[in-house]
Amino acid sequence: MDKIKIGVEIEFKSLRIYWLQLFVVLFLLPFSYLFIMLLSSGRNISKGQIATLLTGYLIVTMASAFINMLSLRITNTKQPEVLELYSTYSITFPQIIVSQCITYTLLLLPIIIVVFLYIIFSL
Repeated sequence: MDKIKIGVEIEFKSLRIYWLQLFVVLFLLPFSYLFIMLLSSGRNISKGQIATLLTGYLIVTMASAFINMLSLRITNTKQPEVLELYSTYSITFPQIIVSQCITYTLLLLPIIIVVFLYIIFSL
């Protein structure tokens, strides 16, 4: 478990390099979806429509974070330069993958909780 914790810490440190991509994937893409859906729905929005829009927002956020960023990071892990970084900590490849999944789950969890609470309390 300590090695996975180290892997998560390494992943958070390496996200400093990908901060612009992380911003685009976690905020710009989902909020642009939400903005376009709000524009297309007109001015009269019911609570049910807001819940539907926010559910779509969650799906777009999860898809962009888990499919886009996580798959890109797992693919980049196979590069020799990245493997050299992880070899200094003697972490196995499956532990690297688990730590990356945990990292992106931790990044996405606050968004999911806030939106779910808003949906629950607005209905």
